[in-house]
Amino acid sequence: MSRYTKQLPEEKRLVYGWDHALGYFYEIWDLTSDPDSPPLKDRCSMFGMSRNEMAEVLIESKANRDHIQKLALDLPF
Repeated sequence: MSRYTKQLPEEKRLVYGWDHALGYFYEIWDLTSDPDSPPLKDRCSMFGMSRNEMAEVLIESKANRDHIQKLALDLPF
């Protein structure tokens, strides 16, 4: 399993990675809300997220280029 974080504008945080059970996943958290509140978005490959959706999120957030390339090749990162 891998897990990475990326600070986003407007007090938000992207958490993303790859897991043997869930596949690729990402969550977007609002840092201004209650710490016990759920994420704004919680998506994974196992429950219908496409690699294209994951790629759009990573590209838009300017995530690590190596992670984006591995996603394009369907490799874990």
